[in-house]
Amino acid sequence: MLTGVLLVIFWVFTYLFNLSVYPFGGDSSEIATSMATWGLSHPPGYPLQNLLGNILVKIIPFFNIYQKTAFFSAIFTLLTIIILTSILSLFIKRKQFILLSSIYFLTLFPVWLYGVVPEVFSLSLFIVSSQIYFILKFEKTKLLKYFYLFLFFIGLGVSQHHVFIMFIPGYLYILFRKIKTKLNLSIFLKSAVFIFLGFLPYLYAPIVSFLNTPMDIENAKSIDGFIRLILRSSYGTFTAYSGATPNIANQLINMLSTFVFIIKDIKPLGLIIVIFGLVYLYKKIRHLFIFFTISILGLLYFYFISNFNLSGSFSMGTFERFLVFLYLILIMIFAFGTAYIYEILVINIKKLTDKNFIRTSVLVSFYFLIFILIINSLLTSQTIIKVVVQNKIFKNYSYNILNSLPKNSYLFLNSDHGIFLVQAAQLIDKKRPDVVRIPSLIARDYAMAKFKKSNPRVLIPATDDLSKIPEINYPKNNFFYSDKPISKGVWTPNGLTWRYFPNIEDYKFYEKAIVDSNIVYWTKTYSLSPLSRSEKSIFFLDHIYEIYANQMSFAIDFLLVNGKKTEVRNILERFLSSLNSQYSYQISYLNFYTIEKKCTKNTEEIFSKLSNRPIRKISDNNYLTRYTELCHPNQYQFTK
Repeated sequence: MLTGVLLVIFWVFTYLFNLSVYPFGGDSSEIATSMATWGLSHPPGYPLQNLLGNILVKIIPFFNIYQKTAFFSAIFTLLTIIILTSILSLFIKRKQFILLSSIYFLTLFPVWLYGVVPEVFSLSLFIVSSQIYFILKFEKTKLLKYFYLFLFFIGLGVSQHHVFIMFIPGYLYILFRKIKTKLNLSIFLKSAVFIFLGFLPYLYAPIVSFLNTPMDIENAKSIDGFIRLILRSSYGTFTAYSGATPNIANQLINMLSTFVFIIKDIKPLGLIIVIFGLVYLYKKIRHLFIFFTISILGLLYFYFISNFNLSGSFSMGTFERFLVFLYLILIMIFAFGTAYIYEILVINIKKLTDKNFIRTSVLVSFYFLIFILIINSLLTSQTIIKVVVQNKIFKNYSYNILNSLPKNSYLFLNSDHGIFLVQAAQLIDKKRPDVVRIPSLIARDYAMAKFKKSNPRVLIPATDDLSKIPEINYPKNNFFYSDKPISKGVWTPNGLTWRYFPNIEDYKFYEKAIVDSNIVYWTKTYSLSPLSRSEKSIFFLDHIYEIYANQMSFAIDFLLVNGKKTEVRNILERFLSSLNSQYSYQISYLNFYTIEKKCTKNTEEIFSKLSNRPIRKISDNNYLTRYTELCHPNQYQFTK
């Protein structure tokens, strides 16, 4: 009882007081939107999360939408901890080690982060931890009620997140190890009923699809769409994203990155304790050792086959979220490790000395080490969490896109950040409802039919060549924008987007206005604070800065063509402190001052940074060559 009370108090101060106030990156803003609009998120749709989340959002009278949906994550993180303590209590008698391990788990950065922003991982952790608890409880007691509850949570796992499948080999090992329960028709039928009950939340998907939810990628009311939703057919059931192809080198990097993340989050001392836990389990509770080992191998296999491309900050942030399942297993082993080390110390101290002072000092020192480990994790994570929950950068990004568009503009978005954040701004914040968002999946018959029905004034080509959408709509509405050029024609930078023109003559008519507006965006409207070291570790935040840097580089090229050197210089110097670590900005900065034939302290610093990172394009290589010839005539070697 005391353990539970202390954990709740700790949760209140670390989670409840740190709920995200604004939209966050990755899928978070999409999850918040679907939980507030009776929608379906990207496949597998997360029907359980969206059903419970929409109910919670409607009944809570306080908080804004982002805080309400973040509160949902916090609640299920707390429930996960309660289940975690129940699992450990089945085997560990000393409650202090259960308490310390549970608190440590709450301080691990990915666990904490996705417990205070809208996301699917806290509920998924609760479901997986409940599956583990009930299968182990059944193994201990042989009572069928625990077996049925285990199957119910298997069904819930299907209606939430597919990662639980990686635990099934371990569950099967536990079930068939020594359990002698004879299966009969009654047990079989009851088992099927409990799995079906857990799966029932998936009925949410066809129901809201039939009611024409604004978020329904797969047309879940159709049989084909429903199956595609469950199987994540659009993405690939266990791949990171659509179009991912096997790449052994990249998959091995995923494995290496997993261990790097573990060392960063669990810490070397934590890993040493985990190793002690594995030794103890191997000696004393062999079946639990095998279960944990199978589960860890299953998750590592998932990280391998998911094939995340970890070359960019967005994919790194996406990958990091899935580590919470591995950390759940490692923290259980950590708890056994702390108890085992304590046992070793007690036994050996008794052999070495009979002085109580020495015995007490050694044990206090051990507790102190664990305390330091937890405090270090707490303070490190808290520094970053404080930045996340009060940061407006994601909101400002979507608002900056929408504010740059004339009334009744058409907007086509390709990137997840663009799609999800602008969608949240329009559907949650009711920002610029006049802007028509053309879905990136409009090529699908269902998406096209739905879009045509809600936006009859937008013309859609009769052929499959959807790149003609800007061209055929231009005579009626010449305000067509995208976050990247999507067709032939003339595309000009427009702040964080691109504007379409069918030909150079039409562009020339608006040229001066476009040049002037880009100058205003980059010299007055957009503002970015320098990222601290802790802020740079927030991958999605770094990705937003990367987007700004990329689009700025296009704007700079555009302004240089139009003879605006003074304005370009002002832009580059204005963002020097905030974007000097971004590749696109570094290239633009070096190229401009090479044209100006100036070698300064700033250009040298940026040249040094570029010389130690891979060069992405041949033209970038040429920029470096010209700068080297200008400022380092005797030096011609740099990273290619």
